[in-house]
Amino acid sequence: PWDIFIDNKDTTLYAVWEKDTVLAVNSSNNAVISKAGQSKYFTYTPTKDGIYVIYSTSDADTRVYLYNSVGVQIEDDDESGDGRNFRLQYNMTAGTTYRFKIKYNDANVTGTIPFVFGEVYEVSYDVNGGTGVVYSQSKDYGKELTLRTTKPTRKGYTFLGWSTSAGSKKPEYLAGDSLTTNEDTVLY
Repeated sequence: PWDIFIDNKDTTLYAVWEKDTVLAVNSSNNAVISKAGQSKYFTYTPTKDGIYVIYSTSDADTRVYLYNSVGVQIEDDDESGDGRNFRLQYNMTAGTTYRFKIKYNDANVTGTIPFVFGEVYEVSYDVNGGTGVVYSQSKDYGKELTLRTTKPTRKGYTFLGWSTSAGSKKPEYLAGDSLTTNEDTVLY
């Protein structure tokens, strides 16, 4: 990706800069790679402590790197288990600026890398007088979550499903349904 300098004269070379793109939380984005070997940089400074995720939404062979506020690499991912996509999750501290670098693994590829950046939410289950443990789940911003199929039991009652209200008589969700809400959620 480097050019060869062949002029036979004194020459001053000037640095050329591209400002990092500032990410908005809970947003869809694109990293446009227009020159082979190029990477795109993004920054984010959270206003609250929490777990955040960045994940690609195409099947391009890509990689993401995460750097702390002094430029030290702290995480990276290129094979999140979903084809050739990346998915990186990190517990960020409010007021600290983090920097992401996105690039194709193949240095000769250019194009657009679509990705999502957002919060990770907790979905917890309250058996509401029943017995049995239904473990909580993490949900990435923008992705559907399949609810647990584990069903609690309660003597003299039939489990109908889950609701966001402890006193509900009708379920909003059945075991195994999809949840699309982008917020921390307690299901009763």
